[in-house]
Amino acid sequence: MTLEVMFEISIPFVMANLLDKGVQQSNMSNIWLYGGLMLVCAFLSLFCGMQSARYAAFASAGFAKNLP
Repeated sequence: MTLEVMFEISIPFVMANLLDKGVQQSNMSNIWLYGGLMLVCAFLSLFCGMQSARYAAFASAGFAKNLP
């Protein structure tokens, strides 16, 4: 879950770099670079969120199985 939050928090910073270094300077290579980096962060966040939910469900099912 920590990794998911870190990726989610990094997206606005990457967007700020995209606007500062790409759009304001009309540098298309930086726009593609930071846009791709944002997509990677979004997909990694999605993956980490899915894994977090999977392990949480597994742990809660195991805990419920051990209840008297």
